[in-house]
Parts: sequence; structure tokens; C-alpha cells
Amino acid sequence: MAQSTEKSSEYRTPTMMMWLEPPDLVCVRGYGDAATEDVRETTKRINDLIRGWPYVLVMVDQSQQASMSSDARRAATETPPGAPYRGTVFYGGSLVMRTVGQLVMRLINALRKTDNPAVFFRTEAEARAWIDQRRREIASPAVEKSA
Repeated sequence: MAQSTEKSSEYRTPTMMMWLEPPDLVCVRGYGDAATEDVRETTKRINDLIRGWPYVLVMVDQSQQASMSSDARRAATETPPGAPYRGTVFYGGSLVMRTVGQLVMRLINALRKTDNPAVFFRTEAEARAWIDQRRREIASPAVEKSA
């Protein structure tokens, strides 16, 4: 399956929103206290949409997110084996949300064992600059050989 270029990929729940920015970016925004079912449904939607993509980058806006329960954190790690995640950037989060993001990413990366760095920035502009840099790294032949 070719990488989705679907423009109407926006998906909303009461505490989350996600959308695609083809050809390789999934954007997620959290609101308030992340509900476990919202996280589970959003994660499922993302995994359905990225099926067949050669790689995926994720950008998470935590600026309006207050908390995420341990059940919601577990739901966030529900990704199929071999999912092609190659970088995740968080921005705008409080110290608590940055810590939650670090915990989730440690779990995900321990399960997947892939080249999927997780970084944290204050602003969306900084996050997008990192995404651009990561794309260049992924395109580099040296990175392809080591991935």
C-alpha cells in the first residue's frame, strides 16, 4: 500500500486530536486529562492509516494536555510489531507531561527496538525544525544501513 496522502485524515476524540501531514508525519494534540479509550482509539486510527508507510515521524502537542493515567500510557504503547516509527517529537508540555512522554517512549522503544529517538521542545517551530533534520538523517545512506 502506498503512503497515504489522505487530507481528510483528521480524527478527534474528547481528549485527543490527530491528523496526517503527508508524506511521513502524524500530528497528535492532547487536551486536558487523556482518557484511556481516546488514546486507544487514536492509536488504533494512526496504526491503520500508516500501514504500508516506509517510515513515520510523530509530532505531539502537549501544550493543552494536563495528565495521562497509567492505563492511558499503556494504551499509547499499543502498536503493531514492526511499525515504522523513526522519530517522535513532543512540544509545549509541562514538566509532568514531558516526564509522561519520556516514560511512554521508553516503553515503546523497548518493545520495538527501532531507531526512534524521542525529543522535547518548547515550541512547534523547534519541533518542526527537528522533524526536518530527522528527515535528512533518515534519507542519508549511512542511517539507512544502520537502521
